[in-house]
Amino acid sequence: MTALEILSVAVEVLSWIGLGVGVPLLIAALIARAVDASRDEVDVVVLHPEVAEGAERMPGQGRPVLRWFAGDELHERPVEPGELDEIDDHDGAVGYARGGDLRFHRRGSAAKVLTTLAVVLLGVGSLSLIASFVLMFVDG
Repeated sequence: MTALEILSVAVEVLSWIGLGVGVPLLIAALIARAVDASRDEVDVVVLHPEVAEGAERMPGQGRPVLRWFAGDELHERPVEPGELDEIDDHDGAVGYARGGDLRFHRRGSAAKVLTTLAVVLLGVGSLSLIASFVLMFVDG
């Protein structure tokens, strides 16, 4: 086998893997993005409860709390570690909610990972497919 034949086989395998795995990942990414799109933009208020002087501090007491309206209901949950750093305005923060589930980013991490993997694999597969056609004509 010549070097050109080995390169041709390697490019062909890369195109099959890139396109064969990239297309299903793209479909999964589109589904994940559609699910994320069902979140409503909501206004979030951060409440900083005060503990009275001399009162005994209970576990969880004194932690900031997030409140928002979604689906004509008031929802509330404690602030997760690191979330306050993401919020610029504690009185008028914008979040994305689906019922009682709240986050501060429009897209979830699963949708971002699937989209990135799909784009990379489809790029590798497409470039390999083009290289495969070029090598087919060069090989003669």
